[in-house]
Amino acid sequence: MEFRVFPEPAVKAELEKFIRVRLYTDNGSEAENKNGQYALALLNNAVNPLYAVIDGDGKLLANTDYNIAKDAVKMTAWLKKAHG
Repeated sequence: MEFRVFPEPAVKAELEKFIRVRLYTDNGSEAENKNGQYALALLNNAVNPLYAVIDGDGKLLANTDYNIAKDAVKMTAWLKKAHG
């Protein structure tokens, strides 16, 4: 998705409205295990990839999964809604 959908002009324009971070969870290191625990606690899900919008206080505003993120039109709509 990140290589096919995120570069699409509409998706890219919406993504530029956010500060983006990646939370790596799958290499087995202690730090990434903690990241996975954080993701599970916040999102109630640890399946990758997940996408979330979190405010500056760490509050979850929106999240989605692979099914939305693999479609540029759906991802654009989700980002617009998540941004408000």
